[in-house]
Amino acid sequence: MITLARVRCLEFLPRLFDSVLISSEVHEEVVVHGAGLPGAKEVENSPWIQVRAVPEDRWKVAGTTSSALGVGEISAVLLAKESNASVVLMDEIKGRRYAGVHGVPVTGSIGLLEEFHRRGWVPELRDVYLELLAQRIRLDREVLGASLARNGFPPLAV
Repeated sequence: MITLARVRCLEFLPRLFDSVLISSEVHEEVVVHGAGLPGAKEVENSPWIQVRAVPEDRWKVAGTTSSALGVGEISAVLLAKESNASVVLMDEIKGRRYAGVHGVPVTGSIGLLEEFHRRGWVPELRDVYLELLAQRIRLDREVLGASLARNGFPPLAV
């Protein structure tokens, strides 16, 4: 969500999904601990974002095998399972693996940005990727290059 907010694309989520849920732990990380950082105000002020707590008994399901993950990633996967979400937004590779183990479909910021581009909401996908790199968002350049190629854009400069 922070990545999308940094390039002014967070607002497209409710156009794509009937509802957007975040766990109270993700809300705490982004809005409270991230106060003043990019994305915090956007998440806090988006009336279409619903914040839900993960039921206490669901945390037991997470167990100790996920100790390498942050509570945000774990809670996002647990909430997605609990609410039968169609997909969870996750860029963190360990979190993506955790979601896969739990049978939760995942998409990342790049996948969403590609979809926004296909729908005409982000005409210059390459410029968005360059902006994210300029902001020092950690993105795999090979993944970005493959995305650009799939969408008919020239590659990034080395």
